[in-house]
Amino acid sequence: MDSDSSSDDESADDATELDVVEVCVAELLDFMTIRAAENTQAFVILMEMRFSEIIFLLQRSEYAANADMYCTGMKYALLLAVNSNAYKYVKMICNFFVERTCMSDCQRKVLDEFVMFRRTKYGKYIYSDRSVEWVMRDIRQYLGKYFKQSTTQPLINCEGSSCRCMK
Repeated sequence: MDSDSSSDDESADDATELDVVEVCVAELLDFMTIRAAENTQAFVILMEMRFSEIIFLLQRSEYAANADMYCTGMKYALLLAVNSNAYKYVKMICNFFVERTCMSDCQRKVLDEFVMFRRTKYGKYIYSDRSVEWVMRDIRQYLGKYFKQSTTQPLINCEGSSCRCMK
């Protein structure tokens, strides 16, 4: 019995010590995937982490004006959009890749270097759609400076009265 009690004491001492466990990324991802399948809160956290990483990847691709990095981020975004049933984004991303795949090498080079990214007056790169948004914002601000309330007031008065010009 003495030998049994001494082995129990040794196992109790081993259990109280903190062991260093090395975990690789693949094991962690597998564990999180299993937990996400069982628990909806773990699923939400896992999806949010993945969306955040994709956003950072796309921001880095914009800053570096790197089309390959942008396409990599869009491929990951496509997987997440499919898993989250965001069919509008799936359609948009698939259309982008179909058009890009069907392009010749010259067209792809023009897209990558001149169409996808624009250079601001400060020397930073931005996506071309953001450039269009900023131009529209500037136009609206410019028109807002010269907009007169008197141009819409007759229309408002006309709509409320018995005038037939709006009907």
